[in-house]
Amino acid sequence: MYAEVQTIKRLSPSMIRVVLSNGTLDQFEATSATDAYINAQFPPEGSPVTVPFERGDLDRLPSELRPRPRRFTIRSWDPDQRQLAIDFVAHGDDGYAGAWAQRAKPGDRLQFSGPGGSYQPSPQVDWHLLAGDESALGAIGATLERLPTGRRAVVFAVVDGPEHEIEMPSQAEVDLV
Repeated sequence: MYAEVQTIKRLSPSMIRVVLSNGTLDQFEATSATDAYINAQFPPEGSPVTVPFERGDLDRLPSELRPRPRRFTIRSWDPDQRQLAIDFVAHGDDGYAGAWAQRAKPGDRLQFSGPGGSYQPSPQVDWHLLAGDESALGAIGATLERLPTGRRAVVFAVVDGPEHEIEMPSQAEVDLV
């Protein structure tokens, strides 16, 4: 499966939201899990691989030119617009995915498989505890948006400083640290 970059938005100095559309998203079957994820493939710099590619085509390439897999939580899926939003943590040119997100522009393509995932907040519990670093904010945000009025969540999020904090809307009562 693949999709094209529709929009890019910098959420913080180290967080970039990429919204994907078109491609084969008409075949995308969402999961109800708030930790839903895709397995994305990032061709390294200098690789002759273009998206979309067939996995069998990669066998004749040296390993250093093959796409690198990375798992990303789906921040949101809009079934009406057929748009998939992914939040990337980017720290300069380190890594494949963050560097890709920093360079991404509308029309660029991303190949992936999925979705997977299994967590759904239980409506029977009185409160939820969510914790993670910047890489977990997509799943935490998706979970908070799913919580209804009258529920409570305690969230511990580790970010690099106040300028790295992002909004986490919810109808629930949220204590965010």
